[in-house]
Amino acid sequence: MLNWKLFIVFMLIGNVGFSQDLPKTNVYLFSFIKDAERLKIKEGKLLTGFNKSGYNNQPCFVDDNAVLITSNYFEGNNEILKLDYYENIIYRITKTPENEYSPTLSHDFNNFTVVRVDKNGIDQNIHRYPMDLSDKGKTLFPDIDNVGYHCIDHFGNTYAFLVDEPHKLAFIDKDTKQSKVLFDNIGRTLKTDKYNSLLFVHKIGDKMVIKNYNPNTQKASVVHPTLGDSEDFEYLSSNEIVMSENGKLYKLNISNNIGWREYVDLSEYGLKNITRIVIRKNKLLVVEQDI
Repeated sequence: MLNWKLFIVFMLIGNVGFSQDLPKTNVYLFSFIKDAERLKIKEGKLLTGFNKSGYNNQPCFVDDNAVLITSNYFEGNNEILKLDYYENIIYRITKTPENEYSPTLSHDFNNFTVVRVDKNGIDQNIHRYPMDLSDKGKTLFPDIDNVGYHCIDHFGNTYAFLVDEPHKLAFIDKDTKQSKVLFDNIGRTLKTDKYNSLLFVHKIGDKMVIKNYNPNTQKASVVHPTLGDSEDFEYLSSNEIVMSENGKLYKLNISNNIGWREYVDLSEYGLKNITRIVIRKNKLLVVEQDI
């Protein structure tokens, strides 16, 4: 377990709000060597041992040495922490009366966004902070208050998972701030590639498939059925993605029809229920949720 040091770098003025009954989750970091057949793990560590029985989720890399996560470590409120796993320092980024989730780094690395849940426990907006923490940031789309998850493309436009019945995928233009619903009944993972296409999970009846949405043609094509009931995936390369089932990761080459193939078994590290997956260079982040 890492011997973390705490350093509070930025606090927004306000009283701590309510806590929520959320699952026990932990974030693990692995370094690996990639080859065609297997992912070979070099080292693995639990990043959230300081809050092992709490909620620690939605990690994203800041750089080669640090990640942002959502955690209820402080007073039970869900806030954004930065974990420098090289220096073993916890930076407390936010302290707000609202709960904040899903930190997402912008492509220019100058800002990060979160989904902020209002004190009323209902309204959910996208809020942007500067990476240098020079101010309190701002809410990007005040009129869109049912955002569950989001991602930002290379042009600065936003794709949002809208909480509804059923859940919806919306495109939000960065200039006009106007939103357009693209699809109903989607999964929570949204990923853009270097060509600015969007991968998402589409639930059709009792089946789930990964689809590729082309913003130029405004059409989506089926990539492949998901792996079981999993909604979480990540790019391994420009034409490869990985999904989890129990404690294993499986790889899919989207340019052929071979299908899912076991790629690495993380149950050897005691992981049984992997959800979110994030990859940067030779580093892998996974979230394990208690069953």
